[in-house]
Order: sequence, then C-alpha cells, then structure tokens
Amino acid sequence: MSLAQVSPQVAAERGARSLNRSSRWLWIALWVLAALLVLPGLRVGPVFDDWFHSYDSHALTGTWRRVFGLYDFFHADQVAQARESGVLPWWADDRLSIGFFRPLSSLLLWVDHHWLDGGGFWSHVHAALWFGGVVWAAARVLRSLFAEDDARWGSVLFALSSVHVTPLAFVASIHAHVSVLFALLSFECLIRAVRLGEARLRAWSAFWFLIALGGGESAVVLLPIAGALLWAELGLKPALVWLAPHLLATLLYLAVYFSLDMGTHHSWAYLQPGSPEFFRALVPRFLVLSAGLLAGFPPDLWLFGAQPVQVGVGLVALVLGVLALRAVLRSPPLAAAETRRLVALCTGALVALLPVTSGVPGGRLLLLPTVIACAVFGMAGRRAVQAWPERKGRALLLGAWVALFGVGLHPLFRALVPADMARVGREIPATARAIADRCKGQVALGIGVPDPNQSYLSAVFLLMPEAQRPRALHLISMAPGHHHLEQTAPDRYELTVDGAFLELPWTRIYRDTPLAAPVALDLSGVRVELLDASADSTRLALRVPADAPTCWLTLQKGEMVPIDPRQPLDWTPTARPR
Repeated sequence: MSLAQVSPQVAAERGARSLNRSSRWLWIALWVLAALLVLPGLRVGPVFDDWFHSYDSHALTGTWRRVFGLYDFFHADQVAQARESGVLPWWADDRLSIGFFRPLSSLLLWVDHHWLDGGGFWSHVHAALWFGGVVWAAARVLRSLFAEDDARWGSVLFALSSVHVTPLAFVASIHAHVSVLFALLSFECLIRAVRLGEARLRAWSAFWFLIALGGGESAVVLLPIAGALLWAELGLKPALVWLAPHLLATLLYLAVYFSLDMGTHHSWAYLQPGSPEFFRALVPRFLVLSAGLLAGFPPDLWLFGAQPVQVGVGLVALVLGVLALRAVLRSPPLAAAETRRLVALCTGALVALLPVTSGVPGGRLLLLPTVIACAVFGMAGRRAVQAWPERKGRALLLGAWVALFGVGLHPLFRALVPADMARVGREIPATARAIADRCKGQVALGIGVPDPNQSYLSAVFLLMPEAQRPRALHLISMAPGHHHLEQTAPDRYELTVDGAFLELPWTRIYRDTPLAAPVALDLSGVRVELLDASADSTRLALRVPADAPTCWLTLQKGEMVPIDPRQPLDWTPTARPR
C-alpha cells in the first residue's frame, strides 16, 4: 500500500499511537529528572536555623524545650536577652514573639542533631525520605480523585515542583513535609471512608490529621480542600458531619497552641491570623502565593523585594488558570459529577492560600494546594495530546500553559536554590571564624551589613567555645544606603544612614511598626541611641567607652571587613551580587 492509499483514519490512529509513545517517554524522563533534582539538596550542609537548632537541641534547659520545642523561637520576655547576645538586632520590637507548636517535627530535628549529623548529608537523606513519602501519598490521593492517567501525570509534576526545594535543602524546614505527608494520608482515608461508608477509615483519617497537626500548623490547609470536595459531592451539612472529627482536632490543637502562647506577634513578615496587619497584607500575599501555585513563580523571592512583580504574575496566573480549567472541563466534556469535583478542589486549593498568607511567603506553604494544581496541569497536558490531531491550536495553547507554568521554572529553582544555600552554608561559618580571629573577646559592631545571611553569624558564634569568639556581634545597620560615621567625642560616634533604614524585607521581620525616636538601648556595654528616623535618613549615636574592646566591621563586596571609626568615614556597603 502506498502512502497515498493510507486512509485519514489510519493516519490519525498512527499519529495518536506515536503521540502516546512520546508522552510515555516524556513521563519517564520527568520522573528521572524529579529523582535527579533531589541530589542538589544532599550537598547543602547545615545552614540558617540549623545552626540555632544545633545549639538549642543541646543547650536549652528542660527536656520538652530541648526535644519538642525547637520551633518555639522566642517570646516578648526573651527579646532583651536575645538583643544583648546579638541574636536579635537592636531595632527588634520589645513585644516581638515568634513560636510554633510542632512537637513531632521538633522531635525529628532533635534526632537529626543527636543521632545523625545535624544538618549534614545524612540529615538531608532523612529529609529526602520524607519527600519520597509525600510524593507517594500525593499519588495515592490523586488516584482516588482522578482517572489513572490524569493521576500519573499529576504525580510526576508534583514531584518536580519547586515547593519541595526548601524542605529538601534546609533541614529545619522538614516540618513542611512531615505535616503534609500525614495530611495527605488523612485526606485519602477520608475520601475512601465517604465512598465506602466505613467508620474505621473515618477514624484513621482523624488520627492521621491529628498527627499532621503535630508536625505543623500548616495541616489546617487540608480543611478547605477536603471541605470543598465534600460540600460539592454531599452537600454542606453532611460535609460538616464528615469533617467534625477534623474540626474538633483543630480546635484542640488551637487550644494547646494559644495556651502555650504560640504564634507570632509584632513581626512585619510573620503575621498573626485575624490581626489588622494580616488583613492588610492578605490580597498581595494571596497573589504572591497564586503566582507560585499556578505559574511556578517562586514565592520565596518575596524576601528579596519581588512582591510587585509577583502580584502582577499572580493576577495573570489566576486568569490563565481559569481559562485552562475551562478548556479542561470542555475537551472532552467531563461528567457533571467530575466537573463539580474538579471545580470544588480548585476552589478549595485557592481558599487554602488564605490562612497561609500569615507566614513568610514561600513554596513550602503551597505543598497541599500544589497537589490539586498539578492534577489540573496533568489533565491539561493529556488533553493537549488528545486534541493535537484535530484541534492543534487548542492543543498548543494547553501544552504551552503546562510547559511554561506546570514545569517551567521548577527544575531550575530546584537546582539553583540548593547550590546557593550550600554556598551560604560554607561562607557564613568561614566568615564567623575570620571575625572570631579578629574580634576575639571584643564586642563586634556591624555597620552597614545589607545581607540577611550575615544575621546568622551569631548562631555560628553560639557553637564556638566562649573563649574563642567575640563577646557579641551587634548589627547596628543592615541598610543598603550611604553611611556616614564620625567620632564626635572620645566615647561617642554618630552614624547617618541615607534612605529607608529598614529597606530590606528581612530587617522588617523583627518589627511591624516604623522606627521612631527617641530609643536608647545598652548592648554589651555599647549604648545605641536613635536620634532621628524618617524615610529619607536615620541618625544614630553610639556611646562606646574609650577603654571598651570593640571591633568595627562593614560589608564590602560580600565580605565583612574592618573599619576604623576614629576618622570620618563615608561609604556605601555592598553585598554579594545575586
């Protein structure tokens, strides 16, 4: 038979088989890529809060705090002490409080720091095992909700997602995977319990949800997703009945949470749900998280001042997401029950973003909603393949949406972030050792340090013998603007900083109100006085006894270098380019 004699139907069938073979190889390639993207996290080593946890897991008094309270960072009555030691900067609000009730995740961290290598290779292998468990549980949930092929594609896209990068690369973030794993197990048991009517499965669902809450407060994100699904399938009243054990578990958890004075207060970055600050930040943060959920645009960039761009991307992502969902529902048309289920799950995933806007925006907040988003991406990808022979325009648009946003930046972010964390994990301890050699036994003053990573130097100093480190390192300014430092008396120095003093988002973690003079604090024998503060400049006075051993430092090209305050200095500090 010649090519001219091949019927259009046979040609279409051959083309469909070829596309199916190609899509299968693509599916396998994506799984291989997802597995390879676990490897960069194994090379990171201890970084950021890992240094604090390494100290706290050995030094804190009381078994509960040392084993189960590692995420309970500090409360208002501890701020003065933390400022004195350099752990908090001088501008930290007196009422600042940041503490989370995550006893199960804290126990796992304690195991990392006592039985493994405290944030090293084996701790990251431990984190990778939790990642594997989360992907496995997500695949089970997707198979219980969607057709087999849709679930297969949604599972691999979830494994590729950049929402996993922080829990894999940063051991202290293991709570995100711990909480989500048990929340997914709870969700699967709940789905099966509703369909089979088994009380045993309902009890297991409540049990897993309670364990998930022990992993972290982000487990509550399951409630709007599961609630929306049950409401769409059963109605409001039956949905509430089925969710009653989970709601009761949440109330019990919150009762313990607030009785232990957990939560966040007076931080611009960590917001207390229900506070005026929470509602003011709700819309922009919702859009930032939407950009991460539906466009793969990392919410973590918020800490680097990317919010204006992220808000715009979030708006576009929501519009395109609605159009893509509409196309998925119509090609080919889903049954009414399937349509209700998919729309309900998507609605629940978006509603689930509202409570997590209280946290510092990051991909780890999106783990549960991303399971649903990846299902939609998977369905869109399959429908693009199915539509290709007859409706190539629709197929190209759906395929482009999946390629750009369902895969898009995720592999790149998964590879680059661990590499940058590994660099920080090497450089900060090296910088701490250099400062310790130069400033041993002295009070170190950092003037012009516009790099948030340097704020962890105090954590590294805590791990050093007291005789081999500075008495304290106080970051007097982390502003990126021009600095002028001048000695006005034998024991007095004036510092003027141009521009906003708290310009960097990181510096505003420690307070939720603008600086206002007068302020006077004594820190390790050095008196810091705020003379004037405005949007254009900030003026400080530093009173340092003439015989006090002090070591003055600033940041130039990413390196902490000494300065001599006895002569007038004019400079602009420079962090390492990113």
